[in-house]
Amino acid sequence: MKKGYLSDYFVGISAKRLSKVETDPGTSNQHEFNGVTDFKKILGAEKRTFSALFIYFGENEEETISQEGFLTWYDARENHPTRSEYRFYFPATSVTDKAETDDMVFIARRPDDGIIVIVTQANSTVENQLLWLFGFKDEGDLFSNFSVKSIEGQANKTIEFVAGFILDHIGIEIADDYEKYLDIL
Repeated sequence: MKKGYLSDYFVGISAKRLSKVETDPGTSNQHEFNGVTDFKKILGAEKRTFSALFIYFGENEEETISQEGFLTWYDARENHPTRSEYRFYFPATSVTDKAETDDMVFIARRPDDGIIVIVTQANSTVENQLLWLFGFKDEGDLFSNFSVKSIEGQANKTIEFVAGFILDHIGIEIADDYEKYLDIL
């Protein structure tokens, strides 16, 4: 593994606009993220429970909240081998309670098998920063289902100042590579 790249911190990432059924308890109390079949590339097909850090970013720093929790990855139709329907079950948290329809959710798998669930206020600065960092383009209804990427190839960005700043903002401590800076001098 090359040092100083996104792959040091993430195995895969996904992004999706939240729907009413995922955010409004009056519509549904299912506590599940839908449209995640492509996650099989990153998580496999077996049922698993992951520890997770949930983070919410509004437009202002004062709106930022975080809470530990878990996500359970499972096939809701495991008894129907030709009709798989993978989902992420999550418990109610202060973050998921704050999420609204059209907010963006990013779900990232870490190399230590932990998961980070980041919810950003719709069309906020943090949303745009994370879309840029992970190489997503918000074009129309592209995010009505999860867009899933492995962090490799072109998605494996070098951690420069701006990327490091964004990662620091979401609580990822970046290992300083002082030799890289000495080479520049």
